Amino acid sequence: MQTLLTPAELLAASGADPLVAHLLPHVVPDGPLLAMDGAVLFVYNYWDGAGAQLVGRPQPCAELLAAAAGLLPTAYVAVPADAVPILGGVFKPDVAWRFRWTDARPAVQGDDRLAGRWLSGRWLAESEHAEVEALLGSSYPDASARPGNRHAQRWAGIRDDAGALVATAADCTETDVGFMASVATDVRQRRSGLGSAMTNWMTHALLDEHPTVALWQYAGNTAATALYDKLGFHNDHNYVAGVLSSP
Repeated sequence: MQTLLTPAELLAASGADPLVAHLLPHVVPDGPLLAMDGAVLFVYNYWDGAGAQLVGRPQPCAELLAAAAGLLPTAYVAVPADAVPILGGVFKPDVAWRFRWTDARPAVQGDDRLAGRWLSGRWLAESEHAEVEALLGSSYPDASARPGNRHAQRWAGIRDDAGALVATAADCTETDVGFMASVATDVRQRRSGLGSAMTNWMTHALLDEHPTVALWQYAGNTAATALYDKLGFHNDHNYVAGVLSSP
């Protein structure tokens, strides 16, 4: 096991993994930064509470966690999903999630009407944020980012022919990994392709500025899985967050 002295060394040890790169600004300075056999472990504070993250192949991640458990300032840990059976009773699963990412531009998909909506996406002015808040409140109350949130740098949206805001998404980029969150569509227009159109537009817009684009996804959201698969997002970062305890 190697103790890494800087976040830059942590990123290098992970092979410049996009999840590690995304979370680098939130690494807890006094937390352990560890690596072993290509697996890395670090403590970060992204959601207003510390958590430990392991990235790498399942077996080295499980071994690294076992070796470092006594050094962690938190019992809440996220591990690769395939590492959960290896950890056994010392790990109590809580939430399964995925980190989806792409470095390729998705094609404009759908009929002419959908393509037109995709082309109508744009960055929103601060004066339009009240409409974003209203849309999230009615259609996505559990959105992880809202106007004024410390992670949200700017907001994008799509308006219908009457000028109403019917889709939105937040740009939460903080590193060279473009990051989107809170992709939402008007609940009255679900299954119309708006979610795909908004995600597609945001992916292109962020790839104009960054080499990689990523987002979070709950593992159980099958509709989101199908959408991100169709748009070409990698599905190779599957994790389970839970509580580490003594055997």
